[in-house]
Amino acid sequence: MKKNILTVLLIIETVILLLVLLLTFLDRSKESKNSWDYYEALLSTGDYRIQIMLSDEEELFRDISPDGVYSLLITRIADPDFPFGDDHLKITLFEVIPQDEAPRVYYRASFMADVANDGAHAAFEVEWLEDSVQITLMGSEQPTAYYILPFKTLDN
Repeated sequence: MKKNILTVLLIIETVILLLVLLLTFLDRSKESKNSWDYYEALLSTGDYRIQIMLSDEEELFRDISPDGVYSLLITRIADPDFPFGDDHLKITLFEVIPQDEAPRVYYRASFMADVANDGAHAAFEVEWLEDSVQITLMGSEQPTAYYILPFKTLDN
């Protein structure tokens, strides 16, 4: 009788431990997915819509193009996944808004990338070209990735 009770208790304990491990894993994956999300507040003024983005992204790099018309922003959306996961980056190219110019629609291009670097932070290089910007993302567990974001070519 005691042997049966001990066996049942051991099985219950094992099931509880497995559930705790499973919930911890799900919580970590949910946390990393939520870090990809961002909160927006929209303000409407006349014909223009202003979008304010609030997030906990870490700014890694900000640079202005040689002609001063565009700005490039590289942010880390989330820390690399534990233990040897990808680094999560967001790259955004946008027009610099002149102070004396009336509101209008401004150019913006962005993408998100995961860089496999054995759980470490990603390495990157930026090169301004004549009509675009080239972003090079490097990680130890992937080939070097090259991305080109073009400048706006049509006038509105």
